[in-house]
Amino acid sequence: IAGLLWGVVLVWLAIGVGREAENDYEPAGWPSDVAVVIHSFDGYVRYWDGMLYHWHKHTQHLGPYPTVISATETLLPDHIPPGVTVLRTGPGTWAQRLRHVLSQLSHPYVLYLQEDAWLTAPLRTAYMRRMAHLMKTQNLRSLKLQAHCQHQPEHRNDFQDPLWYTVTHQPSLWQTEFLRATLYDEQEAMAHELETNALLHRYPELEQTCQCAQTYTSYQFPFVEVSRQGQLLPVGVRMLENLAWP
Repeated sequence: IAGLLWGVVLVWLAIGVGREAENDYEPAGWPSDVAVVIHSFDGYVRYWDGMLYHWHKHTQHLGPYPTVISATETLLPDHIPPGVTVLRTGPGTWAQRLRHVLSQLSHPYVLYLQEDAWLTAPLRTAYMRRMAHLMKTQNLRSLKLQAHCQHQPEHRNDFQDPLWYTVTHQPSLWQTEFLRATLYDEQEAMAHELETNALLHRYPELEQTCQCAQTYTSYQFPFVEVSRQGQLLPVGVRMLENLAWP
């Protein structure tokens, strides 16, 4: 019986510590120094309705609401939910268009998303405050938010292995100026990922400032990747079928 009681106490303590860590960041609400960028181009217009619908569905509870920029080239989404600003960057390379978006922001940090990373559950402000707090106190330049994202140096010989990547274009927090500094005018998305990671692998001290959120918390950013190589996956098809814009 004593052993069972101690087990209950330890579980209670673990839950209590976790809750304190998740919620002990003020002020309440979305961190004011983090903007959101949903980065896309006109060739992926088919993803915009699903992306923006599920973003709004799972973030409309936020307060104060973050600065959200949905970046396109020349087209506009069919539906633009409240709180989302669409910025048409005009044509250009992936890097040129992203640099234009970042130049519009005064926020020191940006939550970077692409059009195929759709939210699946309400986004917890306590979690985002904690991640922003880590960025500041640990002087991080990037923080990957997806699961199983810890870079492994022993995987450096295979760029097709997800563990090769210190930074990715999946949901991540970035220092805005660091992200801007990694951009070169002629870069498309894949070149940026490969070249930025290759650079970080050569400079361990810099690489240490790019981390994975699972190092600090068991909570996972609630999203699903709905496409692969430009093709909508079955999970994306199902999510599109359930859209119900007001």
